[in-house]
Amino acid sequence: EPYLNECTAYKLGFPCHQNALCENTIGSFNCYCRHGYVGNGKHCDRINASNFDNFLNDAKDCGISSDHKNTSNHRVRRIVGGQDSSPGQWPWIVLIIVNKEPATIFSGVLVKPDMVLTLASLLHDPFGKRIDAEDIFVSLGENDRNKPENNEQQFQIQTGDIYIHPEFNRTILNNDIAIIKLPAKAKITPYVTPICLAQPKVIRKLETINSLATITGWGVRTPRKLNDIELKIQTLFSGVLQHAELPLVNNHKCRNATPYYFNIKTMLCAGTSKNENAPCFGDGGSPLMMKNPKTKRWFLIGLFSWSEGCAQPRSYSYFTAVAKYRHWISEIAYKNTVK
Repeated sequence: EPYLNECTAYKLGFPCHQNALCENTIGSFNCYCRHGYVGNGKHCDRINASNFDNFLNDAKDCGISSDHKNTSNHRVRRIVGGQDSSPGQWPWIVLIIVNKEPATIFSGVLVKPDMVLTLASLLHDPFGKRIDAEDIFVSLGENDRNKPENNEQQFQIQTGDIYIHPEFNRTILNNDIAIIKLPAKAKITPYVTPICLAQPKVIRKLETINSLATITGWGVRTPRKLNDIELKIQTLFSGVLQHAELPLVNNHKCRNATPYYFNIKTMLCAGTSKNENAPCFGDGGSPLMMKNPKTKRWFLIGLFSWSEGCAQPRSYSYFTAVAKYRHWISEIAYKNTVK
């Protein structure tokens, strides 16, 4: 019997949606939505804000903190020497460890039970080479990194589970965002919960007012064992997760305040002219977030990318504007959903 191409020989015409590709298999076929579309292949919708959350924040409890203290009504000291966070206060913060010599650590944020956002630049070595996935460990539910806690969930990343934004530019840090896919879904607990993502229209509204955002980050002072990796990193930070408040700054003011590349479409900045509260070295990938006063949910607006020094006067802190990448994140989320 001659070989039959099920994609072209289907009696009722093309078997997949018009925005899908057909893959012929022995005795059957598979349909896959094209780039920019989501669905089961028989029906494909263009990725947009209306269907985005179906594939990303499928957890109804995204952005809910188990800590009910009001941390938004007072200023705190700068993040490099500031206010301790309590366990479960920021349950989406992720500790990322690169098991190379010397070991390095940075932050990420949980946006799905099996998906972490971080910076693309941190997943490359100083020479621009991609870090092997097998050398990356992530720990969820962390608060004090100097001692083991019962709330932690740890994963070793597998080959093929790191997604660097295809237009990432390491030289100017444009499109500095990446996705780490966990090998299994994290167990949702009061200490491990995904954060919600802000829509672009929310960011535009916030830029018109002097809105306060919150950033979290932390460092290590003493060695500690984690998955048999001895962290010998000495930093200026406390081992306990810190948080600080930063006012969002108009993008045009951000661009005029630095000689470095700033893209008003893909970046944002925060801070004050005094810059007393600011992230610093080691806080890369830390989430910048805001709380919806009506729903009490926290949503992610940025990932800390760079600053000119640490808490320097007349210098803002610069972030990857996560909302600008909703379509790309949604595509990766969907493709992993149907694997």
